[in-house]
Amino acid sequence: MPKPYPEEFRQDVVRVARNRGPGVTVEQVATDFGVHPMTLWKWMRRADTDNGAKPGTTGQESAELREARRSDQAAGAGERSSAAGRGLSVAGASAGKRIYPGVETSTGAFCTAIADRSSAPGSSSGHSTATGWPDR
Repeated sequence: MPKPYPEEFRQDVVRVARNRGPGVTVEQVATDFGVHPMTLWKWMRRADTDNGAKPGTTGQESAELREARRSDQAAGAGERSSAAGRGLSVAGASAGKRIYPGVETSTGAFCTAIADRSSAPGSSSGHSTATGWPDR
């Protein structure tokens, strides 16, 4: 999706705002150029960061980080899809199975903490959670 304002336009508006005369507000400069005043303030803050006047992540660093995340996500998606094709998750557990936290009973059986929602007495909808409280 293209940016609504070209970078050259942004730089020109920031330059005009920085070199404005006395009594001229940033809001007036923004209105003259047809942008929202908050947008111009953001452009000015980003220009300060990009110029090194203020600490923060520059536009170039942000672009590099964004590209690195995309490549990491693409690589991770490939690993997940190939593992799922073998019936395994990335961690090695069987794909498609959900593991819930559970409680060991006195008989040694391992039960999940999620109850059968259709068997709760006293619930108007017939549903309840493991705590016995009816759904609302």
